[in-house]
Amino acid sequence: KTDLLVTNHKMIAMRYIKGFFLIDLIATIPFGYILTQSPIALSSVKLGKLGRLPKMMKFARAARLLKLLRVYKLHDFIMRLEIEYNVHHGISRMVKIVLLIMLVTHLVGCFWFLIGLTGGDGDLNGGWVYRYYLDMSPKTTQYVASMYWAFSTLTTVGYGDISARTPQEQVYAMVMMLVGVSWYAYIVSSMSTIMSSFDAQNKAVREKMMCVNEFIRTAKLPKDLSK
Repeated sequence: KTDLLVTNHKMIAMRYIKGFFLIDLIATIPFGYILTQSPIALSSVKLGKLGRLPKMMKFARAARLLKLLRVYKLHDFIMRLEIEYNVHHGISRMVKIVLLIMLVTHLVGCFWFLIGLTGGDGDLNGGWVYRYYLDMSPKTTQYVASMYWAFSTLTTVGYGDISARTPQEQVYAMVMMLVGVSWYAYIVSSMSTIMSSFDAQNKAVREKMMCVNEFIRTAKLPKDLSK
């Protein structure tokens, strides 16, 4: 902020600890290995045959989503680009909104898929992943289906081809519908503001010209002078 180059290692370390240290620390923990390949995970899966540990493991794997905390640092990166390369504020803000849309939709889709996995494996009353026979599909197909549901729900479209049937899915869908109404309004208002900012300079010139023309009419200036 002060354009002062700091070379003191202690000051740099303290600033980092107060800033992104916790985010980086959580994001670098190998949750994928701990929850799937480690001896603790393998023994838990064996013991889970006697109880409900497999479902708990599926929920625990959601902790890997904490890696997305690194996206928080993207805001400062975009701000630096805006300053260094003189990028229009409207363009940088639009990029941030698009990235935010993709991040939120990704999270909503991931939790929707997780609920579908833990809702049972019945073809009629099980989770949506099993009802639509996606449990054995490639990861890409599962991800696209989850993102499709998230987009259609958050944008208040809701085609209904992938629907909620279990109580968990219905509760989650209702919450996302409520969130989607506010989310859609926020996106529309933000994009409208951004679009108007692109024409801000021309708008200011037009307003000044209107003031000048109004003065000319009020003062009844000669045509030669008004030109």
